[in-house]
Amino acid sequence: MSEENSNNENTVDTNTPSFLKVICILTYVGCSILIAIWLIILALGAEYTSTFSAIPGMTGIGGNIIAISALFIIANALGIYSAMQMWKLQKTGFFIYIGHHVFNLIIPVFFGGEMLLTAATLVFPAAFIVLYGLNFKHLK
Repeated sequence: MSEENSNNENTVDTNTPSFLKVICILTYVGCSILIAIWLIILALGAEYTSTFSAIPGMTGIGGNIIAISALFIIANALGIYSAMQMWKLQKTGFFIYIGHHVFNLIIPVFFGGEMLLTAATLVFPAAFIVLYGLNFKHLK
């Protein structure tokens, strides 16, 4: 009986499609890097206040850097959680992932940092939503 349990623990999950695994891993890595960056900015918040305030179009960011950092950390933690749910083939993960990107787009607009909205912040999320959407049929 214990031999059966050890065999089950060592088996590879073959239910999750390979392509879904790849984009989940990319999401884990991307969100983890962004969390690390925002943690550094959060730790050095006072130094970044004057830097962001000096950049045209970023005036609202400077005074709110701690709140913005905390919100981006929460948003990217949601991204990791959503990828974990999709790895487990849960449809809710897909919807949380969309919410994660909407939240990431709202934060800079709400705080007056429209300069944070670049082509990369619009194209990559849209591409990943499409890629996850292609795997939606595998989610339960």
